[in-house]
Formats: sequence, structure tokens, C-alpha cells
Amino acid sequence: MSVATEGTETAHAAEEPFSLLPTGGFFTRLESRLGFDPRKHPIAQQGARVASYLLITWVAPMVLASVEPARHGALSFMADFETHLRSLVAIPLLLFAESRVDREVKYIVRSLGSPRRCRNSEGLRARVRSLRPLIEHPLVGAGLVLLALLIVPTWIRHHTSGRETWIFVNGARPTLTAAGTWQAYVVVPVYVFLLLRWLWRWLVLMLVFARSASLLRPIVSHGDRCGGFSFVSRAPGQFAWVIAGASSLVSARWLFAVVCDGVPAAAVTKPMLGILILSVLIAFFPLLGFAFHFAQAKRSGLRHYRAVVEGHARNVEREWFRRPFPAHVTSEESSSLTDLNSVYDVVRTMQIIPYRRAQVSIVLLAAIIPMLPVLSFIAPIDEILRGVFKALL
Repeated sequence: MSVATEGTETAHAAEEPFSLLPTGGFFTRLESRLGFDPRKHPIAQQGARVASYLLITWVAPMVLASVEPARHGALSFMADFETHLRSLVAIPLLLFAESRVDREVKYIVRSLGSPRRCRNSEGLRARVRSLRPLIEHPLVGAGLVLLALLIVPTWIRHHTSGRETWIFVNGARPTLTAAGTWQAYVVVPVYVFLLLRWLWRWLVLMLVFARSASLLRPIVSHGDRCGGFSFVSRAPGQFAWVIAGASSLVSARWLFAVVCDGVPAAAVTKPMLGILILSVLIAFFPLLGFAFHFAQAKRSGLRHYRAVVEGHARNVEREWFRRPFPAHVTSEESSSLTDLNSVYDVVRTMQIIPYRRAQVSIVLLAAIIPMLPVLSFIAPIDEILRGVFKALL
């Protein structure tokens, strides 16, 4: 490809960079006013943004819990590792993932709009542009906040039964402490909102891929067995940060049940398997947008290549099987048949969902690593790690 053509592609692709991060809305404007614009990627700014969330989700409840009078037998704030993992690990990972995932998504959408991959670059940009309101509209953020708040009553019921903790005081009717009230109505909704916002963004990305797929030109004989579009799996690979954040909190809950409630560690093995499967399904969910049109391209490619291979094979056999038999078989004849069979095999094994095994392994590792403390109650850590790497590599 010439430098001029490549420059034209870059210019065309750069006209409409798609982003999963909104440019407006209450939360974005608030963070921008505070100097924590999530669309900017400097490490110092991202660190300051995470620190501001830590003040709200960890320091504030810790201070409120410390001024409460000590109660004999109650689980203290410092001993509640579920709270620590939510505020110190899960929420920072969900925030850190924004710049990582968005950078990959921008690259992918720009690449999809390249004239050598797309039949109508302007049409693709128009389709992508039409989906921006699903990210930008204020009602989207308001709806996600409402859903996050709807979780609060369920969370309160679940965390005010059983052993007394820093969150509530036992009595005729369990009563939330000041720290528990902050935890229930601020910290938990913040975490749930961030998680729901990621799931919504992932749904929008699937729609972007689905709307774009019909304009793409997959090369069914491409060596990556993804029609030349294996690069789109880079987004699920970066989504592993979100998976790690969610998995860390789920694992913390299991660890609390095993250590404090006496639940057998073996009882969580089936839920763990379910979480691993769900993690892969969620991470690669947007790629389903390509499946229908890539399946059509694969069927068409198989039909055409089957005819080519069959015709060439008949010509070769007609030449080889004639009597008297040919004195020798030329290397050109044998190699051309071998090459055609190899190309047909590539077309036959083309994946209608363009993923890479390496990205699947990254997502699985992101889900498994937070589970290691729980798994250590079932088998030695070194034995678990050997089994995991043997399965993934």
C-alpha cells in the first residue's frame, strides 16, 4: 500500500473516533471540574481520580467506623476484607480499565473504517455516530444510578443478618450504624453503578460491531482464521481489568463465607466454574455482533473455494490417472493442489466470532487470580497454578 493511500485511510478513519466514555453528563462534567477527566490518560491524573474515589469508598467509612463505640464480638471494619477488596481493588480496577479499554476500542473502530477493510467507510462512520446517544444521553446515567440504588435494600437484608458487624447493631430490629449507612447508600451504589456502566458500554459496543459488520470485507482465506479481523479481540483482552475487579469482590465474599461462616471450601467450586464461564461470555459478548455476517461470508467462501479445489483436483487426477501413466508428476502440479487444499482448510476453520486464544487465556487468568485465596483451602497454590497454566498454555 502506498504512503498516500495509507495517509488517506488514516485521515478518513480519524474523522470519527468512537469512544465508550461520554463527553457530557453529570458525572463526566463533575469529574472534569475536579480535574479528573476519565478521557485523559496521564498516570498522575488517573491516580488522583482513583484516590478521590478511595476517600469516598474507604476512608470515609473507616473514619465513621472508628468513632463508633467498640462492641464485643462484632466484626470490625479492619477485619472486613470484603469491604477492603471492594474499595481498594475492585473499584480502582473498574476505573483504571476505562482508559485501557477505550484506547483499544478507538483503535478497533478506526481500523474497521479503513477502506481496505470496509466497503463504505462513510456509511460505517454514520452508523457508529448514530449509536453515540446510547453513551451520551443523560437518561442512561440516571437509569444506571436508579438500578444501583435498587440493590441497596437487598444488600442491607443480606448484611444485617447473622453475626454483628461494624455495619449494624443487633436488636429487636437490626439497625445500621453511621458507617453502615454510608456503606449501604454510598459505597455499594458506587460500585454497582460502575459495574453496570461497564455492562451497558459492552452492550453498546456489541451494537457498534453488529451495525458495522455488514459493511466489512472479511477475507475468508486469511491466515488468522478470523477473516483478517482477529485484532478486534484486543478489546475483550483489556476488559480483563473489569473481570478482575468483579471477580475480586465475589472471591472476597466466598473467602468470608469459608473463613468466618465455616462454609466448606468445596461448596464454592461449582460457583467458581460458573464465574469463569460467565467471565468469558461477558468479555467476548461484543464480538457476537460479527457472527451473522461472518457466517455468511464463510458459507460463501466455502462454496467458491470448494468449486475451485474440486475443479483443480479433477484436472490433476485426469492428468495423473491417464494411461499410460505419466512418467513423472511435476512439483508444480503437486504443490498447487497442496496449496489449494491448505487454503480450503483455512476457510473451513474460519471463526465466525473473531477471537484469539491468547485473549481468552488473559480473561480466564483475570477471573482466576482473585480466587486463589479461596482455592488455597482446596489445594496447594503451587499445584493450582501449575494446573491453570497447563490448561491455558
